[in-house]
Amino acid sequence: MRVIGATREQLLRASRETGVLLKDLRISGPDGVTYSFSIRRLPDGDYPLRDVHTGRVMPGLVNWYGYRDFFRSLFNLAPDAIIRTAWETYHGKDDFCRRYHETAFRILEKDGVMFTPLEVA
Repeated sequence: MRVIGATREQLLRASRETGVLLKDLRISGPDGVTYSFSIRRLPDGDYPLRDVHTGRVMPGLVNWYGYRDFFRSLFNLAPDAIIRTAWETYHGKDDFCRRYHETAFRILEKDGVMFTPLEVA
C-alpha cells in the first residue's frame, strides 16, 4: 500500500498501537512524503487471516479487522493522510469513516471461490 501525508513516526506509532508490523517500509515517491509498505501480523498477534478453503491461519497475513484498526489509528494521528490499497483509496479520515465498512462486503475470488473479506477474518 501507499500512504501520502503521514510521517514515518506516525506510521510506526499506528503499527505499534494495533500490533501489526510494517514490512518493507520505504519512501517511494520523489516528493519524500509517500511511503510504501505492507502490513504483516506478529507471530502470535491478533487479526489472523484464514484460508477460505481449509480454515488454517495464513502465517503473517492480516485480516480485514487488522487493516481497519491500523487505518483508524493512522487517521487519528494524520487525519488528512491519503491511503491507497489494492482495493480502495481513502482521502483522509472523513472519507475513510464514511466508506470503510463497504470493503467488508466486496465480493472477491480465490481459486474460483467467491467470498467477502469478513468470511476469512
